Amino acid sequence: MRNAHKRDAAALCQYFAWLQKEVVENGNKVDEISAATKAEEFRSKQKDFVNLSFPTISASGPHGAIIHYHPAESTCAPITQYENTLL
Repeated sequence: MRNAHKRDAAALCQYFAWLQKEVVENGNKVDEISAATKAEEFRSKQKDFVNLSFPTISASGPHGAIIHYHPAESTCAPITQYENTLL
């Protein structure tokens, strides 16, 4: 189990680096569905990957507050960069 978690953590690090590059550095448009697909791609390249145990919870903006949210074509939101702002 520990090794599985380590491999998943490595896949998530790859995913977050990809997301940073795509959205922040290159200004490309990424939505919840394409992000979930990319996360699964990184996971599937890990040793001993069989399948996801449940659909990726990929949420942005107000969807982030929905427990176990799963994006659909009708609800898919873009993933955008939010700047920290002091009030």
